[in-house]
Amino acid sequence: MIALGHVLSEVAELEVPIAIAGREFTRDCSIAIDLLAPYLDGVELAPLAERLDAFAGSTAWGMRLRRPLLALSARDAKLLCRRLDGVAADPAEAQPTYLARIRPIATLGRQRG
Repeated sequence: MIALGHVLSEVAELEVPIAIAGREFTRDCSIAIDLLAPYLDGVELAPLAERLDAFAGSTAWGMRLRRPLLALSARDAKLLCRRLDGVAADPAEAQPTYLARIRPIATLGRQRG
């Protein structure tokens, strides 16, 4: 987990999907980012997966993270916020490093070609 934020609007279907770093997104909402970890840093979720309500009863919890939005219980949010607070800072400080370093993900078609 790399950021803490909150949703400012309803989630809506896009007429035209948005492509970001090689991924396509079909839904949109306004968000505010309150804390952002430095690029390639953050809270590792694997050690916490069994403790998080969002992944309860799922052995394939990583697949749930492929969704752009994931609902968290108040308990999950509290745990993750405590962990993130130790590594994250003001988004204005970290955002430029993401913009400078982010690259499109490779697709299976590109890897084989």
